[in-house]
Amino acid sequence: MLAPQQSLSISGFPDVLLARITLYLTLSAEDFLQMLTQKIDNLRASTADTPLPQCSCTEFKFESFQPILENELHRLIKSSNLKSSELDPLPHLF
Repeated sequence: MLAPQQSLSISGFPDVLLARITLYLTLSAEDFLQMLTQKIDNLRASTADTPLPQCSCTEFKFESFQPILENELHRLIKSSNLKSSELDPLPHLF
């Protein structure tokens, strides 16, 4: 649900997102690197005092693991449902 001040553009993206995308498309590689570096530095600074997560071990273990060949992996991926998004890390047209 969009906030009252947001409107949808023709493409279906909120105007604020389109403005950000347009800005990113007009940046040079150096501008983008500087912006990304600043974001990473800000994130690190904002989480510097955060304690590390506590992880506990589990008693469950894989008893056996059988590697598969690349062609078998391709077959499995191609046989999967094609419901996907352009944002998926693994494209469906593998």
